[in-house]
Amino acid sequence: MRRKKVKTTIQEPIAQMLSEFELGLQFNFYRINFNEKQAKEFLLQYVSCEQKRKIIRKVNYLKLSCCWMARMLTNENKIPQKCVESLDSYIENIDKEYFKEKQPQLKIEAVVDKVDRTLNEAYGYMEDAIDVLFDTKGKNTSALSAKGMIAMYGLNKKQCKYLAEKIISEHIEYLNLIDKDEDVKEAYSFISKRQQKNIHKELMRLHNELDEASQHKERKRSKRKNNRTPEDKASVLKFKPKAFVCTSVDLKDLIGKTVMFIASDDKRALYRLVSKKGFDTRSSFITNIDSAERIISYGRGLEDCVKFVCSTKNTASLNNLEKHVRVSRRESVELKNNEYRSTDKFCVIKVY
Repeated sequence: MRRKKVKTTIQEPIAQMLSEFELGLQFNFYRINFNEKQAKEFLLQYVSCEQKRKIIRKVNYLKLSCCWMARMLTNENKIPQKCVESLDSYIENIDKEYFKEKQPQLKIEAVVDKVDRTLNEAYGYMEDAIDVLFDTKGKNTSALSAKGMIAMYGLNKKQCKYLAEKIISEHIEYLNLIDKDEDVKEAYSFISKRQQKNIHKELMRLHNELDEASQHKERKRSKRKNNRTPEDKASVLKFKPKAFVCTSVDLKDLIGKTVMFIASDDKRALYRLVSKKGFDTRSSFITNIDSAERIISYGRGLEDCVKFVCSTKNTASLNNLEKHVRVSRRESVELKNNEYRSTDKFCVIKVY
């Protein structure tokens, strides 16, 4: 008879002397029967320091082995001394391990805030320069330069207009009221009339420079004129001179045309290209192509199609080849960027 296996069950130890091997078995017991939330409670029961207990409550992750050892010690078990020292060291340094100083995050400044900050800095610089102008009674004008402020702070038209309006509302208007208002006259009594005129003149100069900068129109670059002749444009194309029994048309004639037929006896293919604006060239590419299709005819039918395209001058007949020659079907062809690269495998047999 086969002997039955005896099932051994491990129970939570209480007041026992545990070796390292037995300690590992108990770790498995605790992992099976208790969860992480209960493990944190075990560690809180073991720790007596209230400050450490507060830190443990805030920590998201704890070493489960330390929690299990804390539970065993709470139940008056004896474990190896090095395990006790490891537990005490973990508790002692738990704040250093999990509450390190956070690195300061870089503050991303919004575009609107950056524009406002730049304008405020430029306004402050301008006011400081105007204060120096008044303090020196109109002599020091070195800082009053609109070009310098625009270059220093990268001011746009709207910002220049804002600063020009501030000069009028906060300084020029008060200087104009000196002879009309007694209070304003007393406020500016520390400077003579001649000095007032010099200061007024410098402020108006700064205002006019800023106002002119706010109305400045950027010069638009004119498009480069294309002076290439049709001969120049056709000279870079790479078409073969003959296909089947048909010879190539003069390639300069395809510039500006709207329909083109190309054929290849090597690949036994016939294509029809259409352009609404008219064909043009870019290097060895034919550009402005709106649609392309392959005309398929089997056997001797392809040669008949090519001969008919070369010989006929009636464009209506070329648009309806099926009425005059045998055409099996037409297949549309996708072209990248509406361009066709010329090759020495094809010949241009008709353009109109």
